[in-house]
Parts: sequence; structure tokens; C-alpha cells
Amino acid sequence: MVALINRRLALGAFGAAILPVNVHKKNTTLSVREATDLICEATPAAFRDAVRNSGNHLLYRGEDVTITSILHPKPDLLLPGTYGDDPDALIYFQQLEQMLKERAARPSQGHIATSIAQDASIWGNVVSVWPLGTDLDYVWPETAVTLYPGSCQNDLVSGDRLAEALERGTEILFASHFVDRNPPPDVSSIWASAFLAVPSRFDHDLIKLLQERNYGLTY
Repeated sequence: MVALINRRLALGAFGAAILPVNVHKKNTTLSVREATDLICEATPAAFRDAVRNSGNHLLYRGEDVTITSILHPKPDLLLPGTYGDDPDALIYFQQLEQMLKERAARPSQGHIATSIAQDASIWGNVVSVWPLGTDLDYVWPETAVTLYPGSCQNDLVSGDRLAEALERGTEILFASHFVDRNPPPDVSSIWASAFLAVPSRFDHDLIKLLQERNYGLTY
């Protein structure tokens, strides 16, 4: 909790500077039902399974969009200034990059999100995020709320227990990509960890439709 408070203070001081300035987006103007179709057809089954098994805890980010959009922001965890003027943050993520160099979910390729909407709101308009791809990789801190500050690099869970992370509200570093199939229209295979962003005001209707379709899962 102390780590989260510290991060909030840092973000509050530098919020205008750290909001994404390089967010490439495709304003899809999808209805909630169309967004549900895309989620069921073009997001990793393992991710949908974890959301379902967590009791419908969604994963959130703060973004500068107000409508349903496909986003592919440039990963910024290795950029100076992302965490204000804290030099230790950049060092942490540089070390994490080396530690996770064999994984898809690493600072140079992934994005951080959380199942706590209030925490995501620090970064912008709250949207639920749905990684686009067939394959998903992720890491999250087992004994902390945030990756930085607060977590120990030797205490990260890699590619396991995603539903637990969603239930606990920890930050999750995720990456996704398409393997052995073409991406849907408006999605490029060269984008790093693109995701569908659905404004949180649609959460209730989105969850209802996903539950009706069992999240597009056959089990």
C-alpha cells in the first residue's frame, strides 16, 4: 500500500508529462456487441479464461480515448520520465528488461495495467483493455501491488495465476501477439502488444454479453 501511495504522489506531480503522447489508435466506433465479438474472436483464450475465473475482474489502463478504440502505444517503460524524475524507476525497468529478455512480456514490448479502475484513472480515461493476439505472456508481483515501486524482481510470477492477479488488483505487465493466424482488420501484425480499449462506462453491458457467450470459450 505504501508503494502505491508513493507512486500516486509521483504521478500526481508529473501527470501531464507522463500521459501517453505516442498512442497510435484506430477509432473503431464499435458497439458493445461488436466489441464483444472482437474480444471473443481476437484475444488470447487464456486471458478471457482468467477474467472469467477471477469473477469478472477486468484489466484497466488510463488512456486518452473516449470511445472504443484499438490502441498500439509504443511501450514507454524504458523511456526517461515515464515515472516522473525518479532515476531508480528507469534503472529498475532496465534491469527487468535484462531479467525477462527471453520472455515476450518485458518492458520493451509490454504494457502495464491493473484491475483497480481507480489506480488506472491516474493515467487517463479508464478503459478495460483486451490484448489482441493468440498468445499472451505476463508477469506480476506476488507480494506487492505495483511493479515499481514496491516489487522485488526475484518475487515476480511469470505466465501463471493470472486470475489471482486480477482478483488481488496487482499491476500486470502483459504482451500479446498473433501466432499462426492473421490479425483481424485494422490490426497490424508488427504492432507491439496492441489491445482493444473499451471505456469503463460500458463495463456492465460488456460483462453481461461476455457471460452470455461464456467469454467465447468452449469449456
